[in-house]
Amino acid sequence: MRDAWQDAEAVAEYVHSVRGAAPVMQFIERPTLQALVGQVRGQDVVDLGCGAGDFARQCAEAGAASVVAVDRSAEMLRYAVPAPGFTMWRFAGSR
Repeated sequence: MRDAWQDAEAVAEYVHSVRGAAPVMQFIERPTLQALVGQVRGQDVVDLGCGAGDFARQCAEAGAASVVAVDRSAEMLRYAVPAPGFTMWRFAGSR
């Protein structure tokens, strides 16, 4: 069975759609995650299944003391961009 998260073309298409004008991400997922997680200023954050690291970056920009972003897809992690002043820890595992 093919793992789409290891397919460079599929991941590029997904990341482009999510970072583009995807209303679900912009108006539903991100605000919901922010509300569930709450205030992160001064907190240590671990984002498991971070994908392209967008939520991890958002936490860093919101004042988290440290952020560790973990995903098993090396292709998704290629799109992870650390917030200024942060090092994005990248871990990718395989089955």
